[in-house]
Amino acid sequence: MDKVFNELKEKINKYNELLKNTENLGVNNSEVAKIEEEIRSLKIKIDELNSSIEGKSKIEKMKITLNITSIESEITLKEMDLEEEKKKAEKDYDSRIQSSNKKIEDTKKELEIFIKDTEETLEKIVKNLSKKEEINNFKLTTLQEQGLNKLGLSVSDL
Repeated sequence: MDKVFNELKEKINKYNELLKNTENLGVNNSEVAKIEEEIRSLKIKIDELNSSIEGKSKIEKMKITLNITSIESEITLKEMDLEEEKKKAEKDYDSRIQSSNKKIEDTKKELEIFIKDTEETLEKIVKNLSKKEEINNFKLTTLQEQGLNKLGLSVSDL
């Protein structure tokens, strides 16, 4: 019986651990954060270039303006990458959640089957014990016992 309870305890612990792990799942935003930081850095660079434009010659102003336009284009590309990474991170998160939920459901079914099988086994054991008790409580007359002995039978064979 201890074996049954230990196995049941292990299965319940496994189920609880899977539940806990699912709660701790989160979206992996490391790549998203990296791209966002790159965009912030490029915007700061644009601000610096805009502030340095004052007092420059026309050619220098045009060079700075071209540089700013180039950086703005780079920002636009980074923003596109950012959107893709967000979608990718969300898809990965959804996939991990589905996988975790499947493991939880499988473990739950395994636990339910184990409990049902254990109940059935215990029921059979109890029924068998009950039958043996009935047999032990069954009293035969001396003549009946002698008849069974001649046939090579005992009360439990009945």
